Amino acid sequence: MSKLIGDRIYSLRKKLGLSQEEFANRIGVSRQVVSKWEMNQVIPLTDKLKKISEEFNISYDETFGDKDSIKRNNIIR
Repeated sequence: MSKLIGDRIYSLRKKLGLSQEEFANRIGVSRQVVSKWEMNQVIPLTDKLKKISEEFNISYDETFGDKDSIKRNNIIR
């Protein structure tokens, strides 16, 4: 089973060596929002998903997995 979106965001952020605060500033959200994403309490909105993919410099699929695994994890509603 693929990782949940929040787990993936956490892993990628850590690879960049960024704090939640630094990452939040780059994406244009608060640190609390990043925390909620990483704890899988909420999912990023579409415009933020695009910014996250751009920040990590990888494709949407690489960042969040294939569409089927995303649906299985209730990420697309």
